[in-house]
Parts: sequence; structure tokens; C-alpha cells
Amino acid sequence: MFRLMLLSVMALVAVSSRADMPDYPDDGAGGSSPTYLGCGVYGSSSSGFPKMMYAQRVRYCRYDGPLFCNGKTQGEFAEWEHNGVSTGKQKRTIIATYNAPQKSSVDTLMYFIGGQYFDAETPKASGIGLCEDWDNLFDHSDFNLANKNIPMLPDSVPYEIATDGFFDMGRTFMAVAMDARFNYDFTRDNQHEILNAHYQWLRKKFYRSEMKFIYLVGHSRGGTLATMLASKFKDEMPEVPVFVQLYDPVANPDSAHHELGTDKYSKITNPIPRQISLLGQTYTVHDFTYRTDLFNGVFNTPLKRDRLLIHNHVAGRQFINGTLEDLSHEVRAFAELDTGTDSSGTIGNWYYQKWYTTSHSWMANLPDYYGSRYLQAAKDAYAAMVPERVASMAPEARCNMSPRWAEGTQVTVSFDGNGSESRSGTALDYRWQLPNGTTRSGIGPHSATFYSGGEQLSSHSVRLTVTDANGNTDTASCSVTLEDRDQSCGDPFCKPAIQ
Repeated sequence: MFRLMLLSVMALVAVSSRADMPDYPDDGAGGSSPTYLGCGVYGSSSSGFPKMMYAQRVRYCRYDGPLFCNGKTQGEFAEWEHNGVSTGKQKRTIIATYNAPQKSSVDTLMYFIGGQYFDAETPKASGIGLCEDWDNLFDHSDFNLANKNIPMLPDSVPYEIATDGFFDMGRTFMAVAMDARFNYDFTRDNQHEILNAHYQWLRKKFYRSEMKFIYLVGHSRGGTLATMLASKFKDEMPEVPVFVQLYDPVANPDSAHHELGTDKYSKITNPIPRQISLLGQTYTVHDFTYRTDLFNGVFNTPLKRDRLLIHNHVAGRQFINGTLEDLSHEVRAFAELDTGTDSSGTIGNWYYQKWYTTSHSWMANLPDYYGSRYLQAAKDAYAAMVPERVASMAPEARCNMSPRWAEGTQVTVSFDGNGSESRSGTALDYRWQLPNGTTRSGIGPHSATFYSGGEQLSSHSVRLTVTDANGNTDTASCSVTLEDRDQSCGDPFCKPAIQ
């Protein structure tokens, strides 16, 4: 009871101390002089991609009071409610959107996932755009909506991608899970609910037929979530390329979880030694990771490993002592591959692993420190995988049809295929099938005269089949319904009514 009262008092203090925290304006709000963007970041107003991201709490309290919370899940994040994620976990989940084109335009999806958030002392993932004190911009007491613009950290991978020009921002959805709430010690059922919520939220951002590239990045617990999301995408749409970058990813190896096939008794030694000093003595140590089994687990078929690329950057340094978390094991990262004495290695063409000796928290900043290198890795993955995907994407068949004239029991229509396009950029072949058994070829316009069967009301349609140079096809039908209002009309230009 005392602890509950203490937590309530602490929550009230947090509210009062952050109530006057200003909301930071969007970059480019006016003027040309440098503008303070918060988190120690300065920027200047300019055109193009914004330097801010819009962060939202999944659930918030509409009533601002210490004893009552009239909770509401924001409509944008209904997936958390639909999957039964607890209200407490929803209120701790914070997701920021960098770029959100219309769903019909999106062909590239990017999701950056931070590690588990404990408190204000949690190391920040500057590599995925989070500045060092982003949590100070939020009211973590649950009593406020807390939606606001916060800076996207320069030199981070998202910033580099957004401003480099390689990826088309008009067709790229980008977001970051600042606090994904995919915590280490949650039950498997809880984790399953949260995983599904993130997946379904991302899934509604694009149409499968348009998707060319999915890019997932995660540090620590965010790495496990990114890996599981990749598995779900490959389950549903194996034809879409997925690139995953992991930074010291952490899965729970205990007997109640065995996440991603990890087991606390199965380990892989980091081949790179490091020196530590203890009581005036210098010692050489080798860190280790828990061994995962992606090959026989979440990516256990050749189809799921096709058009999949995982880059796992791993150190394996202990960051939570076993006596604090679990007497039976320490908290460390996972790896798939024992590289022996080598600092890196691969499995087939789908998994690459590289060892480091840095701390777990510093690994969160690795993409920031080497931002351009990891941007290049994303560009290389795109260049390697997307052309094959594009070559296999069916073209879109679209047709138009309109009446020209009707007389007596005959009607003449015009039709064309303007607007059809080839996904692979190759020339298209147009073939038309008419209801009277005749055919046409080419984009058109074409015309045909049909017999209405003596009926005042008649429907007429044509079917278009479009084929690209790679043999991919698509079909479409278009039709008109016509009524000759005056069958005695002898004027060949007598216009029918269109129903």
C-alpha cells in the first residue's frame, strides 16, 4: 500500500514538473535562422522532408486527475485494443511517425524500434533518431494525450535515409517505436498480443500488390520485435523483400519463453577478446550471446528465407546482472552463427553477422556513429532485392468504355486501355476480348457495334488482358449499360441514356 501511495505521489510530481514543457514547432515554420528543436538539436527552416517526427501515445487519459483515468485508445492505434493489449501497456507505448504518404502510394515500409524503456536513465537509441532526453518531452504520468512533434536526430539512419534522396519519400512510410512495450519479462501471451498489434498497424499502411521493400531496424528488445515482424511479413507475403538490421538484439532464453529458439544453456562466444581491469590486474575476457535458431524456427522454409536479408550486429556484453533479473541467466544479446575466430560470417545469402566489443547501450548508437555506412547497407539491400520483386509484379490492367451512338437495336461503343502501366518498366501487350467473340489488340481507342437483342436496356462489356515482357499478366473488365429512350429515333447520333 505504501509503495502504491509512493508511486502515486511520484506520478503527481512528474505531472507538475512537466506540465509547462513546450511543444516544439515543426522545422520550417518560418524564417531562415537556426531554430532550437529540443534535445540539444538545432536546425533551420527549409523545404523538403521535415526534421521532426510526430510522436503519439497509443492510449491516454482524457481526465486529468490523480484518482481517475477515463482512458481512451487513439483511433490510429485501434489494433492494440482489438488484440487485447492491457490498458497499462497501451499507455506506455509511444510511436512516432516520420513520413506517411497515402496508402495507395506506399511501396516502401520502414520501421525503427528502440530497446526496452525502463526510465529516464535508459540509454537512448540515437542510431534510430531518438535524442538523448526525448522522454523529458513527454508526460509519462498517463494523464495527458502527449502527442507532439519531437526532433529526428541528425546523422541517425532515419535522418540519413530521409534526406539522402535514394528512397522516394513520396512512396515511403517511416515510423519509429520509441517505446514498443515489447518487454523482456512479459508473458508469451502478452508478447503475442503486442506483436500482432504492431504488425496489424503497419500492415494497414500499404497495399500488398504495391509493396516493393520492407526495412526493419531494432536495438535490444526492439531487435527481437523486428525479427518477429519480419517473420510475419514473410508468412503473409513471401514475394516482398525484407531487410532487417539488428543491434545487439535481446531475446529471453528462459524456460517460459525460449524466444526465437534461444536457450540459456546454449551460447556462442564472441571471438573478439577485450581487456578489463580488476583490483589492479588486467584480464582478457570473451563475451557471449545466447544461440538463436532462426533457420529452423521463424524462417524455417526456403520460401521464407527468399528475399530476406538479416544483418545482426552483436557484442554480447552483459547489461543486467543475473542476480537482478534471473538467478539462472544474465541478460545478453542473441546470435545465430558461431564464426569461430572470425569477426563476421554469413549463412547462405540471407544472414550476415558481425561481432563488436562495445557495451550494449553503445550498440544503440552504432548506426548513428556509422550512419552513412548503415544507410549504404539499406541502399545495397534495396538495389539487390527490389529489381527481382519488380520484375515479378503484375502490371495493372485498366480500361475505359463509353457509348458513341445507338440506333434501333444496335449500339456502338468506344474503349481503350489508357492508364495501364508496367511495374517493371517494360512494354505492355494489350489484348481485348469482345462479347461477340472477336478480339482487338493494342491500347486503343477501339470501337465495336453490338446488337442489343431488341431490349431497351442492354449491357455491353469488354475484357482486357495486359502482359509485360516478363510474362506477368493482369486483367480488367469495363462495361456500359445503355437504354435507347426512343427506338424510333432515326438519327445515327441519337444518344442513349447511361445507367
